[in-house]
Amino acid sequence: MLQSGPRYFVRTRSADGAEGVIETKDIVDYIPILLRRVIPQFIGKDARDLENLVDAVLATRATHPELDPDYPGCLSAKIIDGLLRREMGFDGVVMSDAMEMLAIWDVYGFERGTILAINAGVDMLLFCNQSAIVPYDDDRGPEAVRVIEEAVTRGEIAEARIDEACARVLALKSRRLA
Repeated sequence: MLQSGPRYFVRTRSADGAEGVIETKDIVDYIPILLRRVIPQFIGKDARDLENLVDAVLATRATHPELDPDYPGCLSAKIIDGLLRREMGFDGVVMSDAMEMLAIWDVYGFERGTILAINAGVDMLLFCNQSAIVPYDDDRGPEAVRVIEEAVTRGEIAEARIDEACARVLALKSRRLA
C-alpha cells in the first residue's frame, strides 16, 4: 500500500533502556508524543523544564496548516504563544526567521510581518538585509524600530509585550554572559 504525505518518526528509549520508534503521519499527532514521551526522557518528568535545556528557539517561516492554517510559524500566535509557550511551557527567547524571506515579505510585507511576529510571541526579529528577494537597505534596522514604536503608539502591539521580550533577552544575556 502506498502512503502519501510526510511521515514523522520519533526514536524513544524507556527507563529500562529499551528502544523503539513511533511513527505518525500527522504532525498534530506528533506534538503530544513529543510533549509526553520524548522531551521527558531528556529533561525529567515535566516537559515544562524545556527552558533548562534550550535558551532560544528559532521560529521558522515554514507553514504547518495542521497547527495554524493562517500563518507561517514565526507569525503564528497559535504556534509560538499557544503551543510553545503555554503547552510546552517554554519561557526562553523566541527568534524569527529572516523577515525578508518570501513566505513573509511577499505575503505580509515588512510592517505587517513585523507586527504579526511580535504579537505572535517573537522576542527577537532577524533581518538579514541581504536577499535576492528584497534589496539591501541601510535603513532596515531603524525602519523596524519605527514600525514597532508606531504600532505600540497605535495600540497594535502592547507595550507589555515589548517589556516581556526585553526581559527574556536580558535574562538570556545575564545567563550566558555572566
